Amino acid sequence: LDGLSEEYYENGQLKFKANFKDGKLNGLFEMYSENGQLKQKGNYKDGLEDGLTESYNKNGQLKFKSKLQRWFRRWFM
Repeated sequence: LDGLSEEYYENGQLKFKANFKDGKLNGLFEMYSENGQLKQKGNYKDGLEDGLTESYNKNGQLKFKSKLQRWFRRWFM
């Protein structure tokens, strides 16, 4: 699998979109709730989380951020 992949809920709302390279997550990944609110976004490289990830509450407000650096995760509120 290479390129952009998208999955949808039964109601037609986007569930997630992600980029793949050689069958592995690579680049931006975004996950959404059934009502269309962004739940989480982050970056992947060769199938592994890479860099900043942001998670949002059900109202779309930023809940927390985390950053993966050399296998060490830092959490931000």
